[in-house]
Amino acid sequence: MDHYSRLIGLVFVVAWTIFRLVRYLKAGASGRPSPAVPASAGMIPQTAEPPSTLATPASPIEPASAGSGFVGALLAVLVLLVGNAVVWTCLFLLPQLDALPVMPRLVAGVLANFYLLYLARGAAAWIRRRSDQGPPEGGNPIS
Repeated sequence: MDHYSRLIGLVFVVAWTIFRLVRYLKAGASGRPSPAVPASAGMIPQTAEPPSTLATPASPIEPASAGSGFVGALLAVLVLLVGNAVVWTCLFLLPQLDALPVMPRLVAGVLANFYLLYLARGAAAWIRRRSDQGPPEGGNPIS
């Protein structure tokens, strides 16, 4: 396919997309009634109040696990940022990979991000598990 054929195809696709968007916007703005959907959207309204959970006061000696969510999220972001810095630095600044075309390196970087997301989620879960542990064996929370 030569350059002009690709350009004509691209113009056709863009024009068709704009035509369809305008058509859908006109149909949406028309005065036709919308389909009858009940106000509850199919959900059964609750008639009784759900039982409230009683908050138990936290013990001053047990570790508070409320901050573990923030620490876990912070660790996940840190793992993601450091991992991205390492991956993209290795892909584009190593002289051994200069002969490789740019597109395969970009694809490898994006695919590596999927593994980094999984690793960051695992690190956050690890922090949450570590902070949710109970007191040590023997029942003495101080030792």
